[in-house]
Amino acid sequence: MAYYLLFLGIFLSVLSGLMLKIDNSLLIFAEHLRNGHLNSIAVILSKSGGMPAMLLLFGLCALFFLYKKKFHTLSFLCIGTFGSIAIGWVLKFLVDRPRPSIVSHLVPSYGTSFPSAHSIYAASLACITLYLIRHLSSSRRLFLLLFVGCWAMVMGLSRIYLGVHYPSDVMAGWGLGCTWISLLWIFQNLKVNQ
Repeated sequence: MAYYLLFLGIFLSVLSGLMLKIDNSLLIFAEHLRNGHLNSIAVILSKSGGMPAMLLLFGLCALFFLYKKKFHTLSFLCIGTFGSIAIGWVLKFLVDRPRPSIVSHLVPSYGTSFPSAHSIYAASLACITLYLIRHLSSSRRLFLLLFVGCWAMVMGLSRIYLGVHYPSDVMAGWGLGCTWISLLWIFQNLKVNQ
């Protein structure tokens, strides 16, 4: 599974570079889809996918694994979560891409545009979830895979809809999140097999 995620991450990262030419067109298209109900949903998604929500979820999971004395899983969770936060904010600082100005923003935004931190967090959490459920039966694993995959996708799309990220920012965020967690997963497997 880790190698599939690595391939997906690299593919999405490359695709984000190819999307630069159509970023503005896709933003304008998303703005035309706006309505009151979708606006409310997108704002809720924005609040539930930011760093405070991610850290709350991380804290609850960390306490659970600490209580269960699953230190190997806890270390994966810690490195995966804080690594994805660091990657996102370091790249924001280095790339320094301004937020979209071609459409109005429906929520306040902080920092620069590239990459979408919400998308990195969503992809990282989805991939961490896959790591945690890898031993479940295939039917339960498939259900959770579809759920976390759809959640990560909707989270990223909401950032485009809200006008605070270019589509290429979101695609890069998904790619970076998948790549980071898959590399961590592969490293964990290599370490265990030594």
